Amino acid sequence: MRSVIILLVLFVFSGKAQTIYSNSVGDPKNPTIVFMHGGPGYNPVSFELAAAPNLAALGYYVITFDQRGCGRSKKDSIPDHYKFNKANEDINTVLKKYNVTQAVFIGHSWGGTEAIKFAESFPEKVKGIILLSSPLNYQLGFKSILQHCEEKLKQKKDTTALKQLAFVKRMDTTKLEYSSSCFMYAINTGLYKPSQPTSERDAIYEEMNKSKKASFLKNMTSDPVYGFYMNEQYTTLDMRYDLKKVQEKNIPVYAIYGKEDGLFNQTHFDMIKKAVGDVNFVLVENSSHNVFIDQREEFLKQVKKFLTPVVPEKTKK
Repeated sequence: MRSVIILLVLFVFSGKAQTIYSNSVGDPKNPTIVFMHGGPGYNPVSFELAAAPNLAALGYYVITFDQRGCGRSKKDSIPDHYKFNKANEDINTVLKKYNVTQAVFIGHSWGGTEAIKFAESFPEKVKGIILLSSPLNYQLGFKSILQHCEEKLKQKKDTTALKQLAFVKRMDTTKLEYSSSCFMYAINTGLYKPSQPTSERDAIYEEMNKSKKASFLKNMTSDPVYGFYMNEQYTTLDMRYDLKKVQEKNIPVYAIYGKEDGLFNQTHFDMIKKAVGDVNFVLVENSSHNVFIDQREEFLKQVKKFLTPVVPEKTKK
C-alpha cells in the first residue's frame, strides 16, 4: 500500500442557526467519499474510528458529519426541521465547507436513504452511491427483524419473550412504537452481531472503546427519529422508485451487506439485488449490520473495487 499524507481536519460550522459537526481524513486532492451514518439519530463515530483512516490510506479523502440533531451536532428539537429537504441543505453545507463539487456517498443503514434522496435532488454532485446495510423497504425490514427474533427466541425456548413479541406483531406496523419495538428486539436478541465474531472484529471494538469518542458509540438522539417519522413517515418508506430515478440519471449504485444482518431476510436481499443488479450486489460472509467492523478488510476491498472505475479522476476543484 502506497504511503499517503493523512491530513486530519476537524471543524464545526454554522448555517441558519444549526451547527453541524464534521470531520475529514486524507488528502483533499484525492477522490472524495462522504459517509452518511445510520439512524435516524445515530452518528458516524464507529466509522470514523474503524474505517475512515483505512479508506484514506487507500487514496481517498473521507468526510463524515453528524446529521442534524445527532451526536456532536447542535441539538435541534424542532420536529419540522427533520425533512429530506433540510437534510439535503445540510449535506450541501458540508460539501461547500470542504470545497467538494462531487463525491461518492457511502450510506450506512438510514444513511443510504438520505444518500438516495440527495442524489435525486442534486445528481450533479453525486459520483456514485454505495448502499451499506441500507433497507429499501422499511416495512419489510421490520418484518425481517421480527422473523429472525422469533427464530432465536424459539431456539432459546423463551416463552415470555415470545408472548411479548406476539404483541408487537399485532401492532400497527406504520407507527413509530412498532418500529422502535422492532429495533429494541433486534438489539436484545443480537441481530447486530455475527454468530462467530472474528478476533479482528473484537480487536477493533476493543480499540474503539479506548477512544475519547467512545461515549458516542451508544449515543442515539430521539429528535431526528420523531421528526422524520412525523414529516416523512420514514417507517413506511419504499426506496425502490427513488433508487430507479437515481439510476436513470446515470449514477452507479453498489450494495454491500452482511450475510448475517438480522435486519434483512432473503426476500429483502433479493429485492436489493434486483434493484442494483447482480454484479453490483455483495453479501459479505460472517458479517452483520456493521460490515466495516465485522469484516473490515473485505469492506475495504469491495469499496476499492467499486470506486476504481467510478472515480479515476480527481473530484476536487
